[in-house]
Amino acid sequence: MTQGPIRKQLISFALPLFAGSLIQLLYNTVDLMFVGRVLGTEASAAVGASSLIVTCILGAFTGLSVGVGVVTAKAVGSGNIGRLNQIIHCAAGLTCVLSLVFTVLGLIMAPEFLRWIQTPADVLENATAYLRLYLLSLISIVSYNMGSGILRAVGDSRRPFYFLVVSAVLNTGLDLLFVIRFHMGVAGV
Repeated sequence: MTQGPIRKQLISFALPLFAGSLIQLLYNTVDLMFVGRVLGTEASAAVGASSLIVTCILGAFTGLSVGVGVVTAKAVGSGNIGRLNQIIHCAAGLTCVLSLVFTVLGLIMAPEFLRWIQTPADVLENATAYLRLYLLSLISIVSYNMGSGILRAVGDSRRPFYFLVVSAVLNTGLDLLFVIRFHMGVAGV
């Protein structure tokens, strides 16, 4: 990105970022719409109840991945491959440790977190199940955020976008399979 016309390079870099952000926003919206249409309003309320907690957790990890991206870009820009290796290893370690801590804490505290945000009692059980299952996937979500932060820092915004597209299609297909075919309800989403 340091050579050639800047406008073309910026647009080429920014379009996958924009589209990826849109896909991430639609990801949970599709789950919510799917649940509302197939399973009804109580199930939809259960999925929606955990969205604030999920957003807070993801926001923390997204911020961390932006920080990792900044130090990665600095190492790449200065040509310091040794420092780049340290950053990548540190990011991988942080991903594992923090994902484990947040997952365990979340699994234990999920009902309490949902009570703190005044989740209605009639949806608490399904909301807890959804939140706990979501937290079990936290390692993959955090790994994506860290990896995409590093890739974007070295100028590659397309691979994270492609991964998101595949994930969104897979998520929708698995929603159909687990909810409609296997009748797993909110847990299937």
